[in-house]
Amino acid sequence: MLNLENKQKVFEIICGDWDYRNIDMTNPHLQGIQLVNNKIEISCELFSPDIDDYVSCDGGTINDIKIINEFENLDLENKKEVLDFISNIENLIDWDKVSNDLDSEVEKEKLK
Repeated sequence: MLNLENKQKVFEIICGDWDYRNIDMTNPHLQGIQLVNNKIEISCELFSPDIDDYVSCDGGTINDIKIINEFENLDLENKKEVLDFISNIENLIDWDKVSNDLDSEVEKEKLK
């Protein structure tokens, strides 16, 4: 069984696997989560063809212990369970803010 830190790392790999998730990585999507002090810190990302790289931003914080417990008990071998959990997290994200933040990150990278 994975410890929580390793579970978060595996979960982030799953989130970034377009084949696993069947999503367009050029659209904003969940990059991963970190459990910090009984909160879930969300990170979001997208792949920008303009800079040929990923950019990421803060996707918000969740203080719901039920969701934290759900992640702690998440079976990473169960694809349906993982995809359902990702969907639940994505439903809590302010996608307008994330899209604006990611667009800003792309613009910053273009200026480098």
